[in-house]
Amino acid sequence: MPENLIESELFGYERGAFTGAVSRRLGKFEIADSGTIFLDEIGEMSMATQTKILRILQEREFERIGGNHTVQVDTRVITATNRDLVKGIADGTFREDLYYRLNVINIHLPPLRERLADIPALVDFFALKYAEKLGRKFEGFSDSFMGRLVQYNWPGNVRELQNLIEKVIILEDENVFQNDSSKFSMRARLENEKFIEEGMLAMKYKEAKDLLLKTFERKYFEGLLEKASGNTSEAARIAGMHRKNLYLKLKELGID
Repeated sequence: MPENLIESELFGYERGAFTGAVSRRLGKFEIADSGTIFLDEIGEMSMATQTKILRILQEREFERIGGNHTVQVDTRVITATNRDLVKGIADGTFREDLYYRLNVINIHLPPLRERLADIPALVDFFALKYAEKLGRKFEGFSDSFMGRLVQYNWPGNVRELQNLIEKVIILEDENVFQNDSSKFSMRARLENEKFIEEGMLAMKYKEAKDLLLKTFERKYFEGLLEKASGNTSEAARIAGMHRKNLYLKLKELGID
């Protein structure tokens, strides 16, 4: 979005500020007075816009575009970015003072490939959202399709998942999406990973399925323990399991 449009959205404008400004319009900051505003991709904003946001954070005031009247606001600001803002400071594309103003409480959200357990809930949320919007009946997705989603690497994170589900709801003829449809091919897996090894094609279906499940469980729980630094209580909490059940599963898989 062009910088002038971003600023008019955030700070509003006065009548006659530019062509088409036929009346005063309040910006998002003014509308969110005494509330909260969420700014996505803060790292993409220009230095000029960053300066105005910094003023709001420090002085709690700004002027609408084309206006001289100072507007007072008390707004909580939450931001998000997929950029390395520390690198942006070094590159001169992000203000250091704004960074420290924003970096009061920092929440790191891991990429989707590191939180596969979130996929079913996200899929249901997006599917119901778009089905309701489009007036379509949604009865769920097939197990095979959900299996593919969990196996995929998701380089585009949640946005890629959201776009895929929207496309499925718009174009799929049936209520349950089958994984053999050719209309929704996800990009080739990174790192040359194969969902089914060639050797499994010579096995019976149940044998291959059991082997894949065991492989998945081992990788999942090994990675879980590593993430939890060996703390089984923390690992059980992340997995949503009772600690006793986690012990039994680790014993079953031969994981110490």
